[in-house]
Amino acid sequence: MNGVTTAEPLISQSSQTAREETFVRFTRLAAFIAQTDIATVSLIEGDKLYFKAQVGFDLEEINAADSFTIHTVQQLQPLIVNDLSKDARFADNPIVQADPFIRFYAGFPISVNGEQNIGALCVMHGKPRHLTQEQINALSELSRLLELQINHADLALTDDMTGLLNRRGFYAKTESFIERCIENQESYVLIYFDIDGFKTINDQFGHSQGDLALRLFATALRHSVRGSDLIARLGGDEFCVLMTLNGLQREVDIPARLEQELTHLAQNEQFTIHFSSGTIIRDPDVEQAPIDSLLNRADQAMYQEKRRKKLECKGK
Repeated sequence: MNGVTTAEPLISQSSQTAREETFVRFTRLAAFIAQTDIATVSLIEGDKLYFKAQVGFDLEEINAADSFTIHTVQQLQPLIVNDLSKDARFADNPIVQADPFIRFYAGFPISVNGEQNIGALCVMHGKPRHLTQEQINALSELSRLLELQINHADLALTDDMTGLLNRRGFYAKTESFIERCIENQESYVLIYFDIDGFKTINDQFGHSQGDLALRLFATALRHSVRGSDLIARLGGDEFCVLMTLNGLQREVDIPARLEQELTHLAQNEQFTIHFSSGTIIRDPDVEQAPIDSLLNRADQAMYQEKRRKKLECKGK
């Protein structure tokens, strides 16, 4: 069933790899077909809208609630608004009322495997306009090709910032992971991580340094666990690991190992990276709990640690 996704971000930052250039070509072609100034590949992740690619537009992200795409992903058909200033849903939108003063919008939904809308191929213009049926048909076909590209590359499951699984990808892979643990009679553990003071890094050193901190944390996390473990960026500065427990690796080792890796990787940076973590252990003979329940419990355990550290700091 189509609907808004709440998974975590897919979008790369301003630096473009060859893979991102592929998506830029989609936007160039969409703008050419529609004869518009602006075209974007816009993806909803949580409460943010990210631009996978864009032409004629220079924002990296906006609040999903302020986006036209949030309306597009809620329907099966394209959303076409010939004059946004005359539509009650959009007349007060910040990019209608102020620079770049968008007037025309057409969004063509993009889904994951035809089941869940995650964003849209969008064309926008600074003046009201109408698309011909031929243009609508061509843009619809282009959005289907874009959808195939995203699904084929498994991008719908991956966080471009860090290369880890995003929330959607984590959910997609946990069921089979846990089933294997139960079948093999292996205990498994979920560890939830949150970067302490992440907002301070952004405020003091800028968002580019905040992005670097996220990438360094992801790299350190990869170095701290096995390749068979599931690692995800759930959103913002929150990460998790789902792993099996055996004699070769204990859950208590991971935070200590991660701290060592972070000290090494960030030793020449302007900032230091600290984190809090929460751990939930499940035995294979215990009834399988929904992953949402496990995440919530691990999240609560992480916040208990965060509160404990704050109290310790106040006591010093």
